Amino acid sequence: MRILRSVVIALTVAAFAVPAADAEEPYVEFLQGLRDRSYYDYALLYLDTLQEDASVPKDIRDVIPYEKASTLLLMARSGAITNPEVQSRQLDQALGFLEEFIKNSPSHPRAGEANTERAGILLGKGRVEVWQSRSPSNKENRGEFQKRARGFVTDARAIYQKAHDQHKASWEAFPKFIDKVEDAKKFEERRRAEIRYIVAQLDLAHCLYEEAQTFDEASDEYKAKLRDAASAYEEIHSKYRSQIGGLYARTWQGKCYEEQDDIQRALGIYKELLGHPGNSETLVRLQDQVRHFRLICLNHEQRKDYQLVIDEATEWLTNAKGGKKYSQQSLGIRWEQVLAQESLGEDRTLSEQDRKRLLTSALTTVRVIKRFPGQYKDLATFKERDLNVKLKGAGANDEPEDFDTAFSLGQELATKKTKPLLDSVRTAQASKDKDKIQKARTDLDQHLDRSRELLKLALRLADEDTPVSDLNLARYYLSYMHLLSRNNYEAAILGEFLANNYGDANPVQAQDGSYMAMAAYVQAFNDNEKARRRDEQEIDVAQMEKIANFLVQKWPDSDRAMDARLQLGTIYGQLDQHERSAEWYGQVPETASQFTNAQVRAGQAYWAAYIDGASKPAAEQPPQADLDGWMKSAEKFLKNGIDRSEKETPAATPASDDLIAAKLSLVQILVSAGKYDECVKILTAQPHPIMEAIAVTDEKTRPKTGGVKSIEFASLAYQLLLRCYVGTQELPKAQAAMKSLESIGGGGGEALTEMYRQIGQQLQDELERLKNQNQLEQFNSVRKSFETFLGELSKRKDQTIGSLTWIGETYYGLAQSSGEDPATAGNFYDQAAKAYQAILDRAKEDPKFIDPARLTGVRLRLVNCKREKGSFEEALELVKTIIAENPRSLDAQVEANFIFQDWGASGQGDSWKKYEDAMRGDKTSGLWGWIDTARRMQALLNQGGADAKDRYENRYYEARYNLTRCSLELGLAQTGAKKTEALETAKTQVVQFVAITGDFNEEWWPKFDGIYREIQTGLGLIAEPLERPKDDFVAPVEPEKIAANPASSENPQKKSGKAKVKKADGGGTLTYAIFGIIALLGLGGGGFMVMKGTKTRKPSAAMASVTIDSPVIAPPPVAAPRKKRTAAPRQSATAAPAPSSVKGETPKRPLTEEEKDRIRRRRAAKAKAEEQARKKADGK
Repeated sequence: MRILRSVVIALTVAAFAVPAADAEEPYVEFLQGLRDRSYYDYALLYLDTLQEDASVPKDIRDVIPYEKASTLLLMARSGAITNPEVQSRQLDQALGFLEEFIKNSPSHPRAGEANTERAGILLGKGRVEVWQSRSPSNKENRGEFQKRARGFVTDARAIYQKAHDQHKASWEAFPKFIDKVEDAKKFEERRRAEIRYIVAQLDLAHCLYEEAQTFDEASDEYKAKLRDAASAYEEIHSKYRSQIGGLYARTWQGKCYEEQDDIQRALGIYKELLGHPGNSETLVRLQDQVRHFRLICLNHEQRKDYQLVIDEATEWLTNAKGGKKYSQQSLGIRWEQVLAQESLGEDRTLSEQDRKRLLTSALTTVRVIKRFPGQYKDLATFKERDLNVKLKGAGANDEPEDFDTAFSLGQELATKKTKPLLDSVRTAQASKDKDKIQKARTDLDQHLDRSRELLKLALRLADEDTPVSDLNLARYYLSYMHLLSRNNYEAAILGEFLANNYGDANPVQAQDGSYMAMAAYVQAFNDNEKARRRDEQEIDVAQMEKIANFLVQKWPDSDRAMDARLQLGTIYGQLDQHERSAEWYGQVPETASQFTNAQVRAGQAYWAAYIDGASKPAAEQPPQADLDGWMKSAEKFLKNGIDRSEKETPAATPASDDLIAAKLSLVQILVSAGKYDECVKILTAQPHPIMEAIAVTDEKTRPKTGGVKSIEFASLAYQLLLRCYVGTQELPKAQAAMKSLESIGGGGGEALTEMYRQIGQQLQDELERLKNQNQLEQFNSVRKSFETFLGELSKRKDQTIGSLTWIGETYYGLAQSSGEDPATAGNFYDQAAKAYQAILDRAKEDPKFIDPARLTGVRLRLVNCKREKGSFEEALELVKTIIAENPRSLDAQVEANFIFQDWGASGQGDSWKKYEDAMRGDKTSGLWGWIDTARRMQALLNQGGADAKDRYENRYYEARYNLTRCSLELGLAQTGAKKTEALETAKTQVVQFVAITGDFNEEWWPKFDGIYREIQTGLGLIAEPLERPKDDFVAPVEPEKIAANPASSENPQKKSGKAKVKKADGGGTLTYAIFGIIALLGLGGGGFMVMKGTKTRKPSAAMASVTIDSPVIAPPPVAAPRKKRTAAPRQSATAAPAPSSVKGETPKRPLTEEEKDRIRRRRAAKAKAEEQARKKADGK
């Protein structure tokens, strides 16, 4: 698949990698991009081009031999080369480049890595000799191959032993105790030294395992060496039980036992490893390896647990996503599944039907395996022949020998058998019977597999006399079979071939081929979307757009062109590229039957673009002209689509869900423009009013989601109606709308409270947008209308929990949007606090007024109001009372942290010292501070659990970010050495956090990158980007206690006024589970999507407070080693490390003419390499 993908998109990749005209060329990034996509040949061409270019910087030229060696090693270890002689030559080349690098640059920082790689190559060469020795054709020379293999292992061990001794001495030179706070830099250096020492120990243990492979399996030497290897792995595991290096050693200890036929012992180890707590990506990868080894044991002659192998393999493969589904690891698991199916298929105690089913399933899986390069390809080829004979007899491998026969058989299968089998799968899925689903799926897979085999055979048998029309029909059927098999890129290549080469001769077939290709790219985009990288998605979309443009330009009025426009609109909407989405929807001509639907979707896409843009911070917003244009376009397209739909729908006929959803989107636009009367008309007036469409006879029957009568949709409609009546100052109607909302929300409880919080948050977002867009007249009008309405509503004597919550939340939203006027904001915070205090007072009088479990949340919201107003002492006393009652209330502890942090930012005297309290807490009062909060969150994440990530990950990042924020601000408030020391500590916090966090949350990356740049600026340095974490052995580190040193009594730099410091809130239970400005998009067939604003929320206490149990502090699982080729696929600590960036991003400045000329020459050289790559691709 990778080879096919490279043919399809090699040139597209190059286009994406070209740097901007005013930037330094990203040599290493471009090279790594090629290697990441397995374009190893192109990577070597690129390196040759750089070597010939005299303008390339010296630091880049120096490492070219090393990078060539790394590329060759990656190619050898990828499984793409299965011929031992070719692989041996590649390893020799890599060895030569490494020796050249070491000779020319003996003092280079990567010389040590190069030496270790030399040892890895020698082990690899030894492994090739072992493979050769096991070939039947080399039976007579077996001993010679084994002897050469041992020689390579001995040479590798000598290099590894030297590295081991050096790393051990380096690690032991550090003191046993280093304070992480007082000497964070040295602590990090020792941690790195220990990692290198662990890897060195594993390398030596691997040499023992590899040496065992150089002896016959029945020999005493083989068994002795395996025992020695097992002991070495055990020694490592005993020292590093909770670290990935120790778990890695334990895995290979089990492998040694398995090869000694001590199956029970091996299975015990594998069970232990599979049950190891944690769900990090690196631990999961290691456990996948363990799963494969376990299946080998279960297939062993001592166990013969064939059905268990089949079940476990099927479950693993079902859950495998993305590239993992066809990795070498996956192929190994599939191979064990085949062996188990074959063994059961030979069990004469089973029925003939069951035996045939098992053997047929094995044959299907074998045909999947043999499609991929690697050590299983040849095995699968021979196994396919054996299985064919077992299923059909001695003549089973006889295939058609001419195009006509093969094509006729393939065509019959594709045209007559496919649909009934697809229908069977759908029927089985509807029944939800797992056995029926599996059988139907297996039948379909076998059919698709055989159809593809026959059609491919037909194409191979074609000659110059074969009619082109028949050839193209075979290609079309084959493309369709690939599509149904989810071989997306194979399907796309064939479809594009038909479109590009036969459009004039057979336009219908060319259109079908184009659409087949587009469907394949869409399916590739959707398959395992979360497991795919963003740049890969962009490549798929680029191919879709190319095909869509081809269809639109060549056959603009065809149904295929219409479908392509709609499909591109949907895809760009999924990517949040809403303007592009709207442009494609807008291309559907008025004559098309899909025009009305396309107009609505274009309007909703423009509205989504406006929401996303307007919800960003003012400094990041698009130009106002763009925002205005998107809003006008949204209104225009929606009105046009709604008008046409209204004309097509008789007044007496109920409106479709799509029409009602479109009208609600239009209401949102008009509300934001202050056109309340027009909104009320759309909501309530005929024809097809929204409020009539959402009505139900009994609220108890209203569904939670799905369709316009759902709680979700009806709630939004009534919220907008309430908003409009507030705008028109019609208090009785507004109160009636509130009662309807309460009815939809069940009359009370947390759901209703959440509903009112949403309204308050929406108001805040709307006011922020108006202010950011300088629409001050509308801003003041909206704020005044709500202030007046709330004043009247507050006078009511019959307040409910819902109305008081709405009053409090709405006043809070008004306060948040009035930050530029502290007096006005303070008044609003006071009014919000009165509402929350009223809830607490009513609860004392009537315990049934509010669920007691939610009282802590209300008290915290009151604290939140006090903090935001700047009444820090009052807020602190209130939160201390809450924490005294419930010390493990996470919401309360985080609120206390923010009280200290905001106090530090207030500029009140020496308030900057409060940053120290925010970090360290107040242990006498039971306040954790950010340090202890981070530690507890990490411990809870390490313990795992079904919802640990969802509940605690954002809180963990929030704590780590704000810990660094406090260190930064504490440093900026001081001068001289104290300032530098605090800022260096903040810098170390960021770097170390990134280093110990293997799978970094992408949503938080920009925040940490931003604060890292702020720290560098504070230190007077050029702001470089934060370096991404690398996949490496990482010793577990307890949650940090790193914090700036206690505030000095020296004169700090004074700050005037209350300057709010940036702080990050991760959401979770502390903030409201609220949507941003909600735009409901109809997706057809009654489906809807809620659009969310992207604006970062300020932290605020939730009504339902969260309490956490005391966690068991345990070290986290850490990054797994890289993979290395062996007799059985396994991971290795000695594989080539990913090249790191040679230089970071630097601030942009105007380029000199000399620099511009140098960049032009470099790009010309790169273009030459790309042209060579293009020619090579065309020749495949």
